[in-house]
Amino acid sequence: MMHRDRAYRITVALDREEIEPIPGTADAYRSILRPSSSTNLPGRVAALKATKTRLVKKLALVGSEPERGLIREQIDQLDRRIAAFQRELAG
Repeated sequence: MMHRDRAYRITVALDREEIEPIPGTADAYRSILRPSSSTNLPGRVAALKATKTRLVKKLALVGSEPERGLIREQIDQLDRRIAAFQRELAG
């Protein structure tokens, strides 16, 4: 049976060095585990580029200006995410 008590789970995770307390906060922890597999950044970049392409095509078909603004904002967010992933790949 799995223990569902939060305090117990936190104690066990701290003992196993899976989490660490966040300095300056009460009862806040962060994982210090690293993924055993790579994060597949090239695949994620390709997926984001495909989504951006789909939105660019959709932008040409949309008539209302408020909806066009929302789509442009999504495209800008995708551009920022793609740039961040590419920087991570290069670094």
